[in-house]
Formats: sequence, C-alpha cells, structure tokens
Amino acid sequence: MVDAVCFPSQPRLYAMYRTKDKLYIVLEYTPGTTLGSLWPSLPENDKTSLLGQLRSIFADMRSLPSPGYYGSLTQRPVPHR
Repeated sequence: MVDAVCFPSQPRLYAMYRTKDKLYIVLEYTPGTTLGSLWPSLPENDKTSLLGQLRSIFADMRSLPSPGYYGSLTQRPVPHR
C-alpha cells in the first residue's frame, strides 16, 4: 500500500506480533542518524521545514485506499493495549 507513494528511505514493514505483554514491529533496517538525535541541534527553520515535510508525508499516506484487511494471520484484529 505505502509502496504506491514514492518515499525514499522508507523502511518496509516485515511483521508485527505480540508475545505476552509486548508488541513487536519488525522493519527493514535503514542506516543513518535518527531524527530524535539530530533534533536538538537543528536550527528552527530546519525544524519547521521537516515538520512540513512530515505533515505532507502523513497526509499522503492517509489518503491511500485501505487494502481491505490488516490484522493477524487468523483474520482477527491484532491485540493491543
């Protein structure tokens, strides 16, 4: 679904599952520096620009049609808390 929108360096979701009280999300590894570690050192204009880019990316993702079903292999919702 998300592949339909062109986002470079977007990690692919491989799996999502729960064991006992922990939820696991398995994503493709993407090398680089995290935004969280860079954020404190960024100038305000860069932060504003990044927030605008993220807002646009999330709006594009939300506009994609639903694939019909997303859940566990047993066709039930993924349990969460």
